[in-house]
Order: sequence, then structure tokens, then C-alpha cells
Amino acid sequence: MQASCSARTAFLLLLALGTTQCSSKPGSTPVPANDPLIIAFSPVRVTAGTALQGATAVTGQASQVEVFVRQVAADPTTEQIIRVADGIFPFNIPIGTPNVPVPAAFLEVPAGTVTQIRMQVDALTAVFPGQSVAISLPGGALRIVPSTPLAIPASGESDLLVHLDPGTIIAPQCGGLTMISSALTGIVAQPIDVAAGFAADRLNVFFKPGTSVGTIASVVQSYDARASVEHEFPDGLATVLLPADRLLSGAISYFQGQPAVNFVDPNGTRAFAASFPNDTVGSLLYLAYFETATSEAHQITMGDSRPIIAVVDSGMRLDHPDLLFNVWINEGELPVGMRTGGQPGAGADFDGDGVVTFRDLNAPGHDAFLSSFGIGKSAGDPNFVDGYDLLAALSNNLDDDGNGFVDYLVGWDFTRNVNDPSPPTDNDQIPGGIQGNEDVHGREVAGVAAATINNAYGVAGVAPFARIMALRAGNSTAGPAWTVPAFSYAAMMKADVVNASFAGLSYKSDAQFDQAFGVTDHGINSQALQNENACLPQFGGGSEAQLVTPSVFAATQAQDDQFWQIHKNDFLIAKAVGNCAEFLSSATRSTIWATGLGVPGVSNIITVTGLAAGERQIRPSQESVTAVKGADVVDIGAPFTVDVLGSATGGADGRFSNTGTSFSAPYVAGTAALILSAQPSLRGQWAILRQRILDNADKGIAKDVDLEAPGENFVKSGTDLIRDGNRLNVCQALVGGACPIPAQSPFPDAGSGAVDAGTDAAACNGGPQPCDGGDTWDPTQCRCVLSIMIN
Repeated sequence: MQASCSARTAFLLLLALGTTQCSSKPGSTPVPANDPLIIAFSPVRVTAGTALQGATAVTGQASQVEVFVRQVAADPTTEQIIRVADGIFPFNIPIGTPNVPVPAAFLEVPAGTVTQIRMQVDALTAVFPGQSVAISLPGGALRIVPSTPLAIPASGESDLLVHLDPGTIIAPQCGGLTMISSALTGIVAQPIDVAAGFAADRLNVFFKPGTSVGTIASVVQSYDARASVEHEFPDGLATVLLPADRLLSGAISYFQGQPAVNFVDPNGTRAFAASFPNDTVGSLLYLAYFETATSEAHQITMGDSRPIIAVVDSGMRLDHPDLLFNVWINEGELPVGMRTGGQPGAGADFDGDGVVTFRDLNAPGHDAFLSSFGIGKSAGDPNFVDGYDLLAALSNNLDDDGNGFVDYLVGWDFTRNVNDPSPPTDNDQIPGGIQGNEDVHGREVAGVAAATINNAYGVAGVAPFARIMALRAGNSTAGPAWTVPAFSYAAMMKADVVNASFAGLSYKSDAQFDQAFGVTDHGINSQALQNENACLPQFGGGSEAQLVTPSVFAATQAQDDQFWQIHKNDFLIAKAVGNCAEFLSSATRSTIWATGLGVPGVSNIITVTGLAAGERQIRPSQESVTAVKGADVVDIGAPFTVDVLGSATGGADGRFSNTGTSFSAPYVAGTAALILSAQPSLRGQWAILRQRILDNADKGIAKDVDLEAPGENFVKSGTDLIRDGNRLNVCQALVGGACPIPAQSPFPDAGSGAVDAGTDAAACNGGPQPCDGGDTWDPTQCRCVLSIMIN
């Protein structure tokens, strides 16, 4: 392999278990000296007959990394051992998955020539279905020797790609697995864009406006004849499928240099911003409905079916009883006789509101009309016509409206490139345990924004008649490879609001990270340190935060800003800022930066964090900030702990409690849709719509936050963390001023400030107490519990 090292100081060690090949392309951008060294692992690829056949992952833990550096390349007397890190670096390397990197350690090295790298490995395990098998490592260390000297210039970056073949390196021995040799050979490789990731199967390329289809095809084919365009969008986006043996960084470098290309948004991962409970919780007080003044807003209007909320998330079931009526239908893929043609009451628009909805398709008296198109009730819920019935009856393998998507009747799954946006399962917990199942995340988010109201089931969405465009972009994580085309799809199909309940955070140095969290004490009892650690990679899992080099920090931020800017005129975006630890200060974008936050030149994004009032409080004077990102000031806070939709078979009430800014954002998305129903002239006036929500928020609600332990005096003002201390007020945003409806509460003794909903034991033992507003007495909790039926 030809070496191509350019002047960049930090280098990346990529351990690729398998035989991934890369092509070499010269050139990279010089960056400041003393950038971090990033050690990452790439997924294992095993062939039949190897010791790891059937394994799902290799997990491990390294406690020390040493880099052997010579100041004079040919003189061993100048060699020094740089112990670049002490600490615990857990890693979890998946097997047989797409080639996404797994970072393990972030280090710094001086300029010089690296002759070898040694990692002290404390634990190494192969994970098989139903069991784990320890892998013994002779000497407990991996020793990586570059095949050619690895030069680290004073101002530059070089890369080392290391191949491990499980068939020759790992073997069965004494009832377990053993590393036959810990001496590995590294290959100096092309510059690797750390922010972009490594070998991947697709890249999002935005071409300049007006670029022809032929030019796009020519540019793609000139990169590699095996590459192809998966989808093209009117906004210039082309999702390009890449050969598996090409490094993503090489593709990025090529496309960025093409005159017809506007910018490239590389593949990476973003965490959905939710925390999942350990079990299903029944008989919950539906507090968030009242905290946000949604209860008052619904006495003015519950909206209509004209607004479209695109939920870019993990997908959702199309036959869920609280969502099926609001699933968006693409009329362009309906038979001609069912379309409205822009005329209210035409086609299948039986209620005359100008759009075809599942409320129309389930209206009594139209069975014969639907049967003429082969539409029945057999594919999904047998009691209703739902999205699965449309897919079964109307999928004709044709692109009826001619925009590159075949049979996209009710949304799209970008992870599989199919027309059914359902996740793999709708169980609330992963089968066999009580761990929250992240595949249902999209269903829960959609329910907060637009679940059906007055059906005695589940939850009441903020905009309970708005249409939900389900765009599946991942499960536990969402990558730009999927989220980027999902946004272009939403723009192409004229969505009004996009809910983005995913997050990602980048920072440049540990010192800056400490400062942002207020970490002055690195003892294990430091609350600030615990908050910070919650944001960092965990053993066996991921996180929202990533330490990157200054050059990567700047490049990734610029690329991310371009992505949001290209959609600045398309729709309103409700953007969750994430759950990275409990508290994070308002650090500036120059040091700590979160995707979608503080983007210059846009006025259609509302960034949303979480506010926690406490289980027995309704609209208190101030609330605690529970999840604030750094990088400038967040726009508004909404409930952090909410009732979300359970699975259709998960219990009589169909809901359970969940936490995260994932569920704060759809409160804002639903509010925007509710306003658009009442005032459709605001459609397209995204800056005005955004400002209306912010201007009519409750002010000064966010409490000041003590980021460190008591006495450390590291306090952040609530108005520094959330702009003006804003708390979402749905009713005020709806009317554009003071809410005309008296404040509502589920408690019979409701008043201003915190209200205790419970009673003492004597009162409970004395029998049921009177409950207001349709609530029912729950003797197991000795208190009134809100019925989900909204009168």
C-alpha cells in the first residue's frame, strides 16, 4: 500500500479486525501541533471456520497506552517512551456490522517518528449469543509496529491502519480463546478524517443548485465506477453508495474537490436524546399535559389535519391505536380516483378538509369505495384501515409521482431503503429483560407531538389531529447517512415541522470540558465530575460527547452548520439538545459545540432542553434544568419527564413514563403544528412562528444551577442556560398573548406554585376522596389520578 502522510500532528490508530483495504489519495489540511491521538477500533469481520465465527462483539479494557517516539528517525538512542495516558479505556467492537469506528482513547503525542505502540489490555472477551468467552493475551499487551516509520511532523497528522486477521491471530485453546501473537503490523495509510468516520457504505453529497442528473452521475462514476446514487433530492442532495473497500475519508476528499459540489455531510452517529425506564409504570399522573398549558390550549382548539410533522427518528408502528389515524398519506402515490387534486371533498377526502387522511378512510359508509381499490382491514389492526392496509393494497412497484421513491405511501425507512417505516419491534422492553427498547423511541416521540385525543387510551398529543410523517433514521443512534436524506425527503414532501430528537456533542480538550461542567474536584464524590462522566463513552456503549482534534472540530462544525443552513427555508425544526450529563454550562461554540445549536444564519430552529418540576408540582414559579447542552444558549425548556405511548399490548392505559429531551422537543413541534392549524398564513414564515413560541413562553422559570458540590461556588444563572429562562406555554403561543383560559390542574386543590397531590394515610383509609376533572381515585397511591380522556 502506498503511504500518503501529510503534515498533521495527531494520528489515528485504527485496529481493523479483518482485511479491509484502502486506497491512497494524497493531500490534507495542516492543523495546529499537539492535536490528540485518537485510538479507535473498527468492527470485526470474520470468515467461516475462525475462532470468532458466530460471535457478536469483542469487548475489552485497556489501562495504559505507550508510544515509542524517536526524535531522529534512524537513531535508536534518541528513542523515548511516551506514556500518553493512564486510566481505563473500555471498548466494544461489534462483529459483522457496518464499518463504524468505536473510539477507545484520546491521547496526545509529540512530534517525531513512531516506531511502535503498546497497549496494556486488562480484559478481552468474545461475546457469543448466550455466553461470553475470555480471550487471553500473552503478556497482556498489544504491540503494534508500523511497517514503515510513522513520521509525526511538528504541525501535522499521520495515520496508522492495523489489520488483525482472527483466523491467524485468535485461536481456541484450553477451553477458551487465545491471542496467538500480540505483535501486530501496522500500515501507514491515507489521511483519515476522524470526524467523518472510516470505511462506510454511503455519503451525502450536496451538489450546487441546478446541477444536472447527468453531471451528478458523471462525478460519482469518476470517483469509482462501482459507486452509485441511491436517491436524489430537489435540494441538491445525492446519497451516494460507496464500495466497501473505499475509505470514507478518500470519498470526502474527492467530492469536496469537485466544482459541482456544494458541500459534503459525512457519516457519523448521533444519539437519540432519551433515557429509558427499567420497567413499565402504571397509574401515572399526566403532569406534562398541564405543565405546558396544553390543557388550556385544547379548550381553544385541538387543531386540524393540515399540518405535517416529520418525525426523523427510529420509526413507528403504523397500526398503533393512538397514532394510526394521524399517519401521513402521500396522495401522489394514491390511485387517481382517491386523490383530492387540491380540491376539498374530492377523491377520498370524505370530511372535506382538503387532505386524505386515515380519519377519512375509517369514516363509516365508504367500505365499497375503498374495496374498489382493493383496500380492506386485514394487514394491520383488523378494526381499522391503517398504513399497512395501504401498503398491502396499493404497492405497485411504480414511482407514481416520479421523484425516485417507489410506493412511499406512508413514510420511509432510510436505514433499509424501504417504504415501511416500522421499527423491528414495538415492545417497550427488549425481550428477555426489562431494559428499555430504543427501537420504540420514534413511537414515543410521535405520541407526544400528535397522539389521538379523546380515545380513552395512551396519551394526548399537543397537536392531536396533525399528520405524522414517520422517517426512520436509525434505532439507538442516528447517523447523517440516514438523517440527512430524511430531512431532504421532508423538504421535498412539504413537511411543516421536523422533530429532531437526536444529539451530538464535540469538544476540543479535557480542560475545556471540565470547565464547562464546573469540575474543580476530580474526586469520585464530585457531583460535577459525575455529570461530566455521564456524557463520556461508557463500557459497552456510546455517548453523546466526542473529543476531536481542533481541525476536525472546526471542519465538523462547518459541515454540520451547512446541513442546517440548507434547510433554513423549508420548515420549522424542533431540536432536542441532548441529555449529556445532568448539567452543562453555556460554553461557546468555539470550545464545545452541539449539533444544531447556535447555527449562524438560520432562524427556523428551536433548541429545546428539559425542565423537571417534580412529580407533584404543576407549573411552579421555577423549575430545575435537567439537561442543557453547552455551545451558547438554549432557546426554551419543556418537560423532561413525560408520559409516552406504550406498545399496543403493553397495558390497559397504553402509556408509561420516560425521560429525556427527546420528549421535550416534540412538545414544541406539536405546538408549532397547533399554531399552524389556527393560523395557516404562518406556513413558510418559520422565523415568525419560532419567535411567536419564544415570545410567549413563561419567562424566568429556569433555576440557577450549582454545577459543583455545595461550597464550590460554580453557579450558572438559569437565564444563561436557557434564553430568558423560557418555559414552553402552549396556550400563550397558540393565541399569541396571555392565555384566556384559567390555569388547569389535575389536582382538586390546585393553586399557584407547587401542589401536593397526595393525602395522608388516615384520609386514604377513610375511603375514596372526591376528584375533579374526570380524575379517578387510586387507592394504591392514595390520590387522584388523571384519566387520559380529555373532556
